[in-house]
Amino acid sequence: MKILIPIDNSQCSWNVMNSLSERTWPKDVEFRIVTVIPFITNLLYARGVPKTRRMIKDYAQQVVDGMVIEFKKVIGHASINGKVLVGGVTSSIVQEAAVWKPDLIVMESDGNKGFFQRLIFGSISEDVSKQVTCKVEIVRGSEEQNSSTY
Repeated sequence: MKILIPIDNSQCSWNVMNSLSERTWPKDVEFRIVTVIPFITNLLYARGVPKTRRMIKDYAQQVVDGMVIEFKKVIGHASINGKVLVGGVTSSIVQEAAVWKPDLIVMESDGNKGFFQRLIFGSISEDVSKQVTCKVEIVRGSEEQNSSTY
């Protein structure tokens, strides 16, 4: 079983990791933790400045590596790796799912967005669930409770 876990270093991402760590997993489960450097961030902060681009990528890699280390402490037996992606958040997650072919994507809800943010930017978790062929489980924060699978 392969599980893709998109994270962004928010409390919601830690909620996802906590939710996953409370479950029993088969010995052959593989987890891939990914974070996305949005293309616009890469463009705005690093346009023509290789040192800044490297700093952004290094920070993102530290976030992923930290999550992998903490998750390994709890899960132990599983194969767990991390990866940094660059591009549109939704499209990067969808592309990684197409290439890696997970059985399940477990991601945070972006339900803390207000009406106008959701109207303008949409919902990443909802968009991902509409574009991938595997199941998507959305872990909600403490205010939203529980999780949903699509």
